[in-house]
Amino acid sequence: MKNYLKTFIVFVISLTIFNTINAATDPFYSCDPVIDAWVKANKNEFSNISRTELVKFTSVEKQMAIFRSFTPQRKAQIWNDKIAAFLSEQTLNEKEIKFIVEITSAISLENLFDAKNKKTFELVTEAWEKRMKSELGWSQNKIMSFSYSWMTETELKELFTTFFLQSSSGCICNSSYWCLWINRGVCAIGGCSIGGECGFLGSKQCQGMCVTIEEPQQ
Repeated sequence: MKNYLKTFIVFVISLTIFNTINAATDPFYSCDPVIDAWVKANKNEFSNISRTELVKFTSVEKQMAIFRSFTPQRKAQIWNDKIAAFLSEQTLNEKEIKFIVEITSAISLENLFDAKNKKTFELVTEAWEKRMKSELGWSQNKIMSFSYSWMTETELKELFTTFFLQSSSGCICNSSYWCLWINRGVCAIGGCSIGGECGFLGSKQCQGMCVTIEEPQQ
């Protein structure tokens, strides 16, 4: 009886440890449980989609959740493809092109998108964003067009012209700059938190939802 009880206790402890580890390592792609489950169920199918295929999803929340499921290598490829698309839409001078080549070279190393290098990624992208303002004289809107979404400005405009979107159901922002830029109101911080895909090249933690502001009735 004692041996049985001892074996049972060891089993319970082992199961608890296993469940704790499993919960800690279970991927989390969206604060919206429906979208999170959808991405997990289709992760293999999404693993090799291109940027142009990704932007066809008519939900920002779904796009961000899918992107979070990518490997660091796939994330690097998506962003390099986006930058190439940005260049095709812009007329840039030699100084601007040189700076962008510097960024794409760093992105191509891929390890920037590895979770182990999260702090380095944040510091590097913060420095790039400051230099874009100080050295290139870029506005916040132009910086966001370049690096705050894998969608080009044209693709974003088409998305929000075709689909009337209300408040977001997922965790997709960390500042109101982004929500205002995509015509989704302001960023309500709190109520959700998920790693990555906000800010410059998605280097920041997403900590809020875009919400529309109702006009007060007269």
